[in-house]
Amino acid sequence: MPDIRFEVLTALIVLLPGFLKAGETIHYSIEASPLRLALLPLIAVVLSVLVSFLANHDFFGRLFRGLRVTRRTWRASTWDDVFHDFSGVVQVELSDGRSVMGWLKFCSDRPEDRSLFLERAAWVNAEGGLEEIQGPGIFLSRESEIRSVMFLNASTESPPSMDPPSGKKQGDGQSGGKQVKTRSL
Repeated sequence: MPDIRFEVLTALIVLLPGFLKAGETIHYSIEASPLRLALLPLIAVVLSVLVSFLANHDFFGRLFRGLRVTRRTWRASTWDDVFHDFSGVVQVELSDGRSVMGWLKFCSDRPEDRSLFLERAAWVNAEGGLEEIQGPGIFLSRESEIRSVMFLNASTESPPSMDPPSGKKQGDGQSGGKQVKTRSL
């Protein structure tokens, strides 16, 4: 068993040069220019806005689908995908059989909410005619039990209530001749 006195003596011999320089003081400091410090939050903000933009516009999903790595999107649900990619005139069928048409203005981003706001809305009667809703539009909440949503092409023969709201041009966000119908489970 080694003698402890021998080990302490060995340690003192090794550390002795450091103890002899104990009168000298060593200072440590970090120097940073104010410009570099100001750049850090700016870089963080720019990166977060860029990543948010790319994720919201499904850039990464399209990239990986193009590379045939996946068939999924980066959005949370099909509901979210459809309402990000299509807009314009929609016809919404409710569970009680009624239908309402209007310009899609707002939609929930979660399918469990299933809420839409249609501006310049009109009820579709049994003959296929439109009964205009007075006011700016209609809010369809989850309680209205949306059965399906049809994305329609606005035509020049559409009734006055289906004219584009001010600030929108005919064809903004249209599906290019496709009609898409989604059903909730």
